[in-house]
Amino acid sequence: MDNGKSTIILGAGFGGLRAAMFLAKRNHPVILIDKNNYHTYTPILYELSVISKSLANNCDLHSVASFPISDLINGLPISFIHNKVVDIETVNKEVALESH
Repeated sequence: MDNGKSTIILGAGFGGLRAAMFLAKRNHPVILIDKNNYHTYTPILYELSVISKSLANNCDLHSVASFPISDLINGLPISFIHNKVVDIETVNKEVALESH
């Protein structure tokens, strides 16, 4: 499948991560771009919102609901760019990013 080109995936949500990992495991180079450097596991957020305050104070809730993207893609041929997409030009095949 590798034709010498990288696939650019915008967004590291469930779909973006899944697509990036699928391609990368087949040795296809991927560039993954997201405005956050972490992935939020959204299905657990409602459970975290209803736990008691005392339990919340004793837990590291951040580590339960979010995961560093670098940890998730470690060892795969995925280049991660932590930046916000501000424009997509399909004719020129260009993605403009906000500089940090």
